Amino acid sequence: MPHNPSRLQVIDRAFALAVAIHRLADRHAEALASCSPSLRSQLLRAVDSVASNLTEATAFDAPKRCRAFLRIAIGSCNEVELQLRLAVALQALPESASTSIAETVTVRRMTYGWMKHLEERAARGLPCE
Repeated sequence: MPHNPSRLQVIDRAFALAVAIHRLADRHAEALASCSPSLRSQLLRAVDSVASNLTEATAFDAPKRCRAFLRIAIGSCNEVELQLRLAVALQALPESASTSIAETVTVRRMTYGWMKHLEERAARGLPCE
């Protein structure tokens, strides 16, 4: 049976991360735009993709389908981390954005853990759980 997305801590954390980064980007919209016109939109699309793909992964019983969405979420975490680091390096975001970077890394690690769990279940012929 598929997961209930409201019961998964990794989805809650990814959602909170998206809200925090949206607020951060709104507070620094002018600096982000002057630095790189596409940096803000790329960052927001990537962070939205994390929670969206984690949530979508919960809809499937087949571990292979779940893992495909988890891999996309991990790739989006990588992108968010890079965009945040770039924005800080270009001084479009303050050093305090490092808390969002750290949370992005945490969400990525939790997602890897979920994927490892699914791989172990798949090796035993069990559905997602």
